[in-house]
Amino acid sequence: MAGTRRRTVVVVALLAAAVGVAVAVTEAFTGGASPSSGSLDNGTATALQTVTRRGLTSQTQVDGTLGYTGAASVVVPSGTAPSDVQHAEQSVGSAQAALQAAQTMLATDQQTLAQAQATLAAANLIYVVLLGVGGVVFPLTKFPHGARPLLELLPTGALSTGLRDVLASGAAFPVKDAVTLAVWAVAGITLAARAFRWE
Repeated sequence: MAGTRRRTVVVVALLAAAVGVAVAVTEAFTGGASPSSGSLDNGTATALQTVTRRGLTSQTQVDGTLGYTGAASVVVPSGTAPSDVQHAEQSVGSAQAALQAAQTMLATDQQTLAQAQATLAAANLIYVVLLGVGGVVFPLTKFPHGARPLLELLPTGALSTGLRDVLASGAAFPVKDAVTLAVWAVAGITLAARAFRWE
């Protein structure tokens, strides 16, 4: 019985909502006009005008910018001084040269940005690989026994091994790991000094 009453209330609520929506939509399209007026109006004054074609009897000089691409010819009004025409042509030539220089610079900057992004991606890849095989993410004991001495010679391997010895046992930083890090530092600085170029 309670289920039947609940369904009846839901159906009545849905019917009331549907009637409300129908009234709102009807009012929106009729615009509140009375049905006896016979026509619908949007409330804005309208009028009909006749357009007549006439010849120009005077000219007015106007400054403006035209957005047109393509071949065009400009007719110089009579009475224009040749120096004014030459000055305008020089201004156009200067603007075109500046535009071409800006486009060249943009292309160069885009190429430089692409190179920088590629360099950053390569450096991040090397960093992540060194973290994985250098004992930072995975302990060197997880790698095959024969590969451990080689992995300890990597900069991350020497640093992780040395820091584990210091932090775990309280010993001094191992000399072998310190020498490995010093060799990597000297080799890296030397390689950077020879290979790096400001571009």
